[in-house]
Amino acid sequence: MSDETGAVIPGASVTMTEIDTGIAQVATTDERGLYLFPPVTAGTYQVAGSVPGFATTPTTRSSA
Repeated sequence: MSDETGAVIPGASVTMTEIDTGIAQVATTDERGLYLFPPVTAGTYQVAGSVPGFATTPTTRSSA
């Protein structure tokens, strides 16, 4: 995860929510701004990152 200038954001909370079921998983970004979720089933997911001092902008994507 990075901000609009491209700077990485370590320690951010990233929530991935499956749209149809509402089931959410949470991960935390590492020192490189990377995060990892376990494999998921095909579907549509909303992903949102949050960290104090930054606005949260969710993104919705489909996985196949």
